[in-house]
Amino acid sequence: MINSKIKNIFLSSGELYVNNIFHVTSLCLFVIMVSMICNTIGSSTIDQITIQNLIFNLSSRLFNIGLSLGLIKIFLLLNNNKQGDIKTLFSSFDLIFHYFISTLIFGIILCIAILPGLIILGISSDLSSLFMMLFNTFQIIPNNMQFNLSTLDTSDFIIHNQLLFIFGIIIIIINLIWTTLRLQFYRYAIVDQECGSVMALKNSYAMTEGNTYLLLQFLIVLIIINLLGMLFFMIGLFVTIPFSMICMTQLYLEMKRNIL
Repeated sequence: MINSKIKNIFLSSGELYVNNIFHVTSLCLFVIMVSMICNTIGSSTIDQITIQNLIFNLSSRLFNIGLSLGLIKIFLLLNNNKQGDIKTLFSSFDLIFHYFISTLIFGIILCIAILPGLIILGISSDLSSLFMMLFNTFQIIPNNMQFNLSTLDTSDFIIHNQLLFIFGIIIIIINLIWTTLRLQFYRYAIVDQECGSVMALKNSYAMTEGNTYLLLQFLIVLIIINLLGMLFFMIGLFVTIPFSMICMTQLYLEMKRNIL
């Protein structure tokens, strides 16, 4: 049963989205198109490793990050009955460094979180054969890298203790989900509060205290909504992605006010 407060967030987000559907969708489409153009140009130069290409790829990624932070700012304004515009998309580029450092720290924390599970996997199986099995599923083709499950071969993978191995996987999954749920709002904190990298992570951790189950419910519903969007030839994502961002912003603001 979905918590009533979670329902209210989705209902109010739906109303806000309907009232601003053209404005929100057009800005999201702009960011998506710019990102796709940058990625397409970057992919076409990936086989030519030059200083110019490396600088372009780095610059385009930083540019996309700046736009995504600007988009978060627009959704924050929208939830405060204000409207941002194209200029607002380019107003948060000064926060890219804080975002980069926070994301780096976040990645390190995730690695630490899964370390106990990896240790259990190392005790219960041959990790070298596991990594080799996973590596063989990657197919590197020009300008792309694919994960091909048809090439997955488990014949050489050695498990010493199956129950312990399963327990290790469960530990990894639980720690990943828990850590992600607790620290997921650092991007919003950076844009909204303009705080430092470490403080943004601390604020996200503090505001989600005691709300892990509610956050998990929210995440599951959001995943289902976007999966439904994918069913309509991916076109539905143009509706579900902006709606999801509005929902996430409202959830952040609710957490910030300690209402949940």
